[in-house]
Amino acid sequence: MRFKKIMWKNLLSYGNKIQQYEFSETPELILVEGENGSGKSSIKEALTVSAYGKSAIRKMKDLPNWINKSAYTYNEIETSKGDIVTVERGIDPNFTQIKINGVNHNLPDKRKVDEFIEDEILGLNFATFCNTVSLSFDDFKSFINLSASDKRKIVDPIFGIDILSEMRSKVKEDLRDSSKNLDAINLSISKNESILEKSLQQLKDLRQKINEDNSDKKQDLESKISQGKISLESKKSEFNSLKTQIDDLNKKVTDSASSIAKSKANISEFDKKLKIYQSNKCPHCLSDLTGERSISIKEAIENKKKAENSILEDLSTGYKEILKKVSDLKDKQETAKSEFYEVKSSLSTLESSLEKLNDVSTTNEHEDSIKSIIKTIKDDISNSKEESKQYSDEKELYQSLDDLLSDSGIKRVLIERVVPLLNNRISEISERLDFKFTFCFDSEFNPVINHLGIEISPESLSTGQRKKMNLIVLLSFIELIKMKHNKMNVMFLDEIFSGLDKLNVYKAIEILREYADRYNMSIFVVSHESLPEEFFDKKIQVSMPNHFSEMNIVETSRSEAI
Repeated sequence: MRFKKIMWKNLLSYGNKIQQYEFSETPELILVEGENGSGKSSIKEALTVSAYGKSAIRKMKDLPNWINKSAYTYNEIETSKGDIVTVERGIDPNFTQIKINGVNHNLPDKRKVDEFIEDEILGLNFATFCNTVSLSFDDFKSFINLSASDKRKIVDPIFGIDILSEMRSKVKEDLRDSSKNLDAINLSISKNESILEKSLQQLKDLRQKINEDNSDKKQDLESKISQGKISLESKKSEFNSLKTQIDDLNKKVTDSASSIAKSKANISEFDKKLKIYQSNKCPHCLSDLTGERSISIKEAIENKKKAENSILEDLSTGYKEILKKVSDLKDKQETAKSEFYEVKSSLSTLESSLEKLNDVSTTNEHEDSIKSIIKTIKDDISNSKEESKQYSDEKELYQSLDDLLSDSGIKRVLIERVVPLLNNRISEISERLDFKFTFCFDSEFNPVINHLGIEISPESLSTGQRKKMNLIVLLSFIELIKMKHNKMNVMFLDEIFSGLDKLNVYKAIEILREYADRYNMSIFVVSHESLPEEFFDKKIQVSMPNHFSEMNIVETSRSEAI
């Protein structure tokens, strides 16, 4: 798959004038220059939205220009099969139109349009595209000093390892559920076994009692039976009452959880708004946000957030109280159930004994009644044990999967394959950039730095030396990315030369030139500082005349010489 042409208008800071870029069939190194906030990075955003119909950093409703609305994108793609596909999109109003070799391609289900484009046309999932097509020096500027977990947050998405973390999170949820269900089943088995033991003993007692013919015992049995029936009804009523209470509380749990989710969503929205005012400037138009009106708005948002936090705290406290009540009631319900069986079994024993005293011929019937109760309990225990085995097997499986997906499992295997390749590239690029130190990464991405045979700490390096190291890491990652995703013909590099001396900038550009030629791709180098045009095939100058971004494609001295 190769991008051939993109067009857009009214996207972010761009106005109603159509912006267009045609990708060359040959490798290109393109310089994208402009002041901060002029719309340089929005070119990459236009490519992402036109291809996938979504953004990795913004909501779709925030993409249209805030003045003109009606954002429009156009993307022309050549598939691996040689088909020419055009994708036109509109945002506010929304529409998507696909043409394959000039013929409209209509899908029966509109919801499947983006899925079709991603799977059948692009052949590259959205997450991988966002983590490989666009790289910023901001991600790597402190790579050697980051913690192991923060480094993995950068590395895992680039090589698709983050999906293992998502899988492990789901496995952990299933593991917790299986453990919880297994504990509940085993507790039920334990209680039923205790009841069974008592019932067997009661059956034994019955067989002794039915051989006795004692009027005093008969009177005593009648009294106990009467009391047992009252107790049985009481236990039954208690169980049903507890069930009603639990059902009512479970409804409250659901309602409370929904209220908490809404409250958290409100707080998140307030935080997003406050983040804008904390910078004191609008991130889009750069207008000042320190005026009295802005301060008043900010204070109003802060007051709303404070009020919402108070509401959330009350909701959370109430939610925990309800959960505690549900748990307590379930314990009581289980106790009532056990007591009900005990009373029922005892009552049946008493009734059988009484009938035996009245009529010896009915002895077998009463024994059968107790045996039926015992059989029911045994069946419950047997079924519960089968269920327990299923949950036990599930728990064992999820535990094995959790171990496999952990950092010491399959992730380590994958990383151990990546690190040697990365270290080889680091060594090569370090030599080309005349870096005086040798360094490599271990399996945890900790830098091992040597100078004249002595291992030194990253903290002992100067600021310039650390910047050069981080640039070497970034350039090494770029090639590994292209080796893994060689079908993509475009890459955006955002401010990767920030703060570096000119000599190293020139050498790094030479390496990017080799990457472009080796992988036949167009590399866009975004910079707000001027770079030598003679190193680039094209220059895109981005400016904001009349308050809207525009780009102007300029042929460089290098392209004219060619």
